[in-house]
Amino acid sequence: MLFSKFKYAIGKRYRKLDKAISSSRCVAYMVHLSFPTSFQVSFIDENGLPKIRECTGTRFDQQLRVPDNFKKILIKVFVSNPMKLKEQTVKIAILEKDRVLKEKSFSICHTEKFDGWFNLDLAQA
Repeated sequence: MLFSKFKYAIGKRYRKLDKAISSSRCVAYMVHLSFPTSFQVSFIDENGLPKIRECTGTRFDQQLRVPDNFKKILIKVFVSNPMKLKEQTVKIAILEKDRVLKEKSFSICHTEKFDGWFNLDLAQA
């Protein structure tokens, strides 16, 4: 009797997990900078919580498995251009199964030292 209750509880938990996995989608965040630097990326994770990652270089890629009814897909990038390099760009994209859901390129002002955030929100599409 105890074994059958345990088996039922495990089966119920497995069915819930299986349903959650089958009703989810894979979303990828991508950041590409035209110059190497250290930057911060803020994004919403698979639990709907904000995360911040510090990166060095020119790229950031993050893939998440989110529920189908996930409403808040947002990515922010903080970039600094202290060297006043000319014609520098920040490209941010949100992808799903190698299909671009939303993408935006930003140019950085080179006439003065620049520190700032760039935002891309899927709800604005």
